Amino acid sequence: MTLNFYENLSNDYVKLLENGNIIEIGEPPVMQTFKVHSTVLCYRCPYLYDEFKKSTINNNDNIKIIQKPQISIKVFDIIIKYIYGATINLEKVETSIIFDLLMTANQFNLKNCFQTDFKALQNFCDDIIAKHPNLIFESNDFNTLPEAALVSIIQRDDLQLEESKIWDYVIQWGTAQSKTLTSNFNDWIEKDFQILRNTLQQCLPHIRYFQISNENIIEKLVPFQQIFDKKLWVDILKYSMTPDKPITSTILPPRKIVTNQLPNRGYTFQITSLIITNEHAAEIASWIDKKEVTYDVNNNPYEFNLILRGSRDGFGRDVFWNLYKPITSTILPPRKIVTNQLPNRGYTFQITSLIITNEHAAEIASWIDKKEVTYDVNNNPYEFNLILRGSRDGFGRDVFWNLCNQKTNVVVVVKVKDTDEILGGYNPIGWNSDLNGYCETNDSFIFSLKNRNIENHILSRVKLASSAIYNYSDYYGPNFGGTDFRLYGNTFNIYGIDSFEKLIRKTTGDFSINDYEVFHIKKR
Repeated sequence: MTLNFYENLSNDYVKLLENGNIIEIGEPPVMQTFKVHSTVLCYRCPYLYDEFKKSTINNNDNIKIIQKPQISIKVFDIIIKYIYGATINLEKVETSIIFDLLMTANQFNLKNCFQTDFKALQNFCDDIIAKHPNLIFESNDFNTLPEAALVSIIQRDDLQLEESKIWDYVIQWGTAQSKTLTSNFNDWIEKDFQILRNTLQQCLPHIRYFQISNENIIEKLVPFQQIFDKKLWVDILKYSMTPDKPITSTILPPRKIVTNQLPNRGYTFQITSLIITNEHAAEIASWIDKKEVTYDVNNNPYEFNLILRGSRDGFGRDVFWNLYKPITSTILPPRKIVTNQLPNRGYTFQITSLIITNEHAAEIASWIDKKEVTYDVNNNPYEFNLILRGSRDGFGRDVFWNLCNQKTNVVVVVKVKDTDEILGGYNPIGWNSDLNGYCETNDSFIFSLKNRNIENHILSRVKLASSAIYNYSDYYGPNFGGTDFRLYGNTFNIYGIDSFEKLIRKTTGDFSINDYEVFHIKKR
């Protein structure tokens, strides 16, 4: 039997800090000495080991001393415990100290510490930049940003910047990396565009070209068309002119707009509570407003006014009812706002379907736009264009891929055999036969519609965006979440609930269908 005592070993190593060579940290009067050992430094921090080897300063006890006045005591205390104990705890460390720690770890060439333990710090910084991109993109030092840092920012789905502006900044950065490229690209020759293409080869795949307006394509992309792969450039032009036609390039999803401003510096939210924090209150507020992203603490739109505290007022139910007395008058429900205008008399919505009605289409449209009130039938803002009907075109997965490959904004509906069930799903990013595996979207959903004996609908939105849509043309047709709702071979089935909030039918497994239809929807 083998017994491991790693924790004891780590603690014993930390105790070695009580004797050894000396490093003086800080400057008088704020200075502290740390004792270290060459044997440990040789393996754990070669940078400091080499410093001691070069050192010629000795005290009366023949102990070597090196000085690091530019490093803070707090930072070095964390570093030395990492060297001896292999642990770092950043939970209660101030942000400014973390940044200094990052720089010192880099200076000391602590690769594991720098690359692994500070991954969370990089994500923290990326989060700030994603929400407030002007802090970095408009800074004087933007052009000196390392390529890896720029890529980590522009690949984020939540980068709060228009795609055309992201493109402008990427071009600006790429141009600045070469001394031979001038800001006037009209004077460039073919060699100059090749230099820019080579410089930006890691950045270009993360631009959402298919989310850029036609006007900006002409104004901003056309002058640099030489840096694009020919196939991608053809697809950009094709998609801009005929967005309903399939293309072979990958269409990245649009970025998620979260907030448009920095926290209000003139206002600091503070909740009066012994139980929850300001962060908890912000999270609760975001749930109230059905926001997918939590509010910033100082942009909480609600006040939380304390009216009862058990430890102060008492825990009995009579205390609750006395402090929170209900009113006796009848509270009528709010009026249901259905539409802000009279129906367009020159337009009557009519869907071409053997499965769903105009009312169903209006309900699906309201879910797409995340409306709490269903659209009026004749004010449905979308056209539902039928692209596949199983009874007309065939039920095999090959039929689906031939007719629906790379179609975005797709609604699938299914009529279950021998029941009144109508099941379906919405996929904003489409399925792509060139891809195998999951694709991410926050806006997809699956559903069961009201129909005859089915009195209530079921709406199941995405809970795991990274696996919302599944592509595998060799086995599946339309597939939501891998197992949540899919066409397998010639059969539809539901085998579990992984990526969406809830099941859309009572039983799981294969089920037969009378028909199924696929619609491409677009704003009218």
